[in-house]
Amino acid sequence: MKVRCYLRELMEERGLDQKSLAIAAGLGVTTVSRLYKNRFDRVDVTTLTKLCKFFQLKSVNELLDIEVEDEDPRSQDPW
Repeated sequence: MKVRCYLRELMEERGLDQKSLAIAAGLGVTTVSRLYKNRFDRVDVTTLTKLCKFFQLKSVNELLDIEVEDEDPRSQDPW
């Protein structure tokens, strides 16, 4: 599965830097940086909520794109 975050694009459209967004949205600078660079393994629901509210997004789909790759489910370890 591939997850892409559009935070960079949203920030650039509004002329925001990472530190300003972190302060305004009530997030850690490291959290914002990881999402901005698409270098994250997971995202907390609270973080998504804060970003969606800050950018006035109607859906988390405007922030994240999730692509499920075609994989044979039998080849994956269920645990």
